[in-house]
Amino acid sequence: MEHMKTNRESVLLLTLLLVLGSQLGAASQDLATTPASPSTNDATAPSLASYSIVARTSNSRTWEWTPSIASPFSGTISGKAVTNKHRYVELATGLYYPGQNSTWQPSTETISLLPAAVGGAATNAPHNVFFPADIYNGWIQILCASDHIVRGI
Repeated sequence: MEHMKTNRESVLLLTLLLVLGSQLGAASQDLATTPASPSTNDATAPSLASYSIVARTSNSRTWEWTPSIASPFSGTISGKAVTNKHRYVELATGLYYPGQNSTWQPSTETISLLPAAVGGAATNAPHNVFFPADIYNGWIQILCASDHIVRGI
């Protein structure tokens, strides 16, 4: 008799799990096929164009966005614009190099050809690199930001 009771409980538990599992599966499928309703904050979400660079160094740039929204509070400041600065600092080695007039210029990975088959030069970065026209018969030279010259084959 005890054995029959355990089997009945097991069958009942298994049936309950199957029913719940099928209902959860149907509910998750409904969620997957139902389009999400737009959030109320979508209007205030920043686009990339709304951020601006407010500070630069050779290895960082600071991005900022200042939205202006109506105050949600009632009382003395109700309806007045409230601003909240959003700022983050992007870090990377060699983002900028000092250009003319001591202004920071964005670094690029461009190698320009030099005239008269002299070779090529990458000069739009913190370190300038010069390549010979024939890589087997010349030196690659690096002019560091500290004016130190490194030569190598």
